Amino acid sequence: SFADAKVPAPTLDVLAIVAQQNHRVAGLKIFATRGSAELRWHDEKGDHFEQAQVDLAWRNGGDDISLRADKMGERLAWAGANAQQWWLFEPKREPSRLWLGARNTPVPDSLLPFAGPDALLELLAAKPWPEKISLSQDRPGTFWADFDRPKRGAWVKTRVQVETNTGFPSHIWLVDAKGNVLAESELSEP
Repeated sequence: SFADAKVPAPTLDVLAIVAQQNHRVAGLKIFATRGSAELRWHDEKGDHFEQAQVDLAWRNGGDDISLRADKMGERLAWAGANAQQWWLFEPKREPSRLWLGARNTPVPDSLLPFAGPDALLELLAAKPWPEKISLSQDRPGTFWADFDRPKRGAWVKTRVQVETNTGFPSHIWLVDAKGNVLAESELSEP
């Protein structure tokens, strides 16, 4: 839980941090990458781990997005979205499933432990930040940016570890209303 008290962080300029992040994201209007991803989650069936090769691309700053995940030559998922809706095909499910939904709604009962395209972009630090963020410090050299997001399933808040030297995000958590972590990512190259 992230409900622990924090000390305000006066040494970082909040407006400069937000402006830097939003300037960086503005340069990502068109983006494509290929790599590996690890997904770890816990549910009523226990702890889970999936590793996959991923192809990810977006245009229009993430309004149009596509994702393909494969493991050992087997297709785990195809997903995509435009500004209004998303789709997700899970060929590995028994039976296989095709999900469709409005952009601001999470994927119901999915094997993928994230709440849709906006959560994926957030975990990649590829979404602009709102002007109103809370910046705090719980130990020297470690700063946190916390901000609210429009509700997407249980996700209502984002917490970001901000690198002191660069002001860039290095670790991102999607958080529910009770402060529980829903998903997290660690960025090796912000």
